[in-house]
Amino acid sequence: EWVTLCYSESFESLSYGLQEAFWQMGGVPDRHRTDSLSAAVNNLSATHELRGRYQGLMDHYRVLPHRINVRQPQENGDVESSHGHFKTAIDQALLLRGSRDFDTADAYREFLREVVERRNSHRRDKFLLEQQHLHELPLEKLDHRTFCAGIRVGRSSVIRVKKNSYSVPSRLIGREVDCLIEMDEIIVRYAGQEVQRMPRLIGSEKSLINYRHVIDS
Repeated sequence: EWVTLCYSESFESLSYGLQEAFWQMGGVPDRHRTDSLSAAVNNLSATHELRGRYQGLMDHYRVLPHRINVRQPQENGDVESSHGHFKTAIDQALLLRGSRDFDTADAYREFLREVVERRNSHRRDKFLLEQQHLHELPLEKLDHRTFCAGIRVGRSSVIRVKKNSYSVPSRLIGREVDCLIEMDEIIVRYAGQEVQRMPRLIGSEKSLINYRHVIDS
């Protein structure tokens, strides 16, 4: 087992998490199975076809993608069962810890890593047997981030990224900026220079406005 934090069901989260899992295993399996995760499957199409970026990720690792049928979780029963047991293990560890509060996300990641290591310690021998049948990793990982170029800053000093609105410094009004989209943050660049980092909003039609950006204008 391996785990990371997912801030949303975004392609950035899927790509980062899946690639890190492959490299933690030290190899690549024959197939990757997913449910109807919107980052991997176009659920609006009649055939629920795979999305291009997900297919590109599979091609990079030479893995055969496979999705289960819609609303048929039993087809992925082993994984669903494993997820349930892992959630129970986390819950029990939190109860023993006496608190569900963590000072930072990194502190929570370290807590999860310890839970995973304890569970994996009982599977070491079986994993080493299966590891022999994994394929070689590629020379490098794919960049899991999304790059958006030429986003125009509106008169209200606001840009639109992934169906959400963010304010930027008012000196950029009328200019075009580039954005690098991470799992949990958005990096804004202008003329090749980073001008701002901000938390990525989850969902759509939401706003993150900093009054310091718009007070001058």
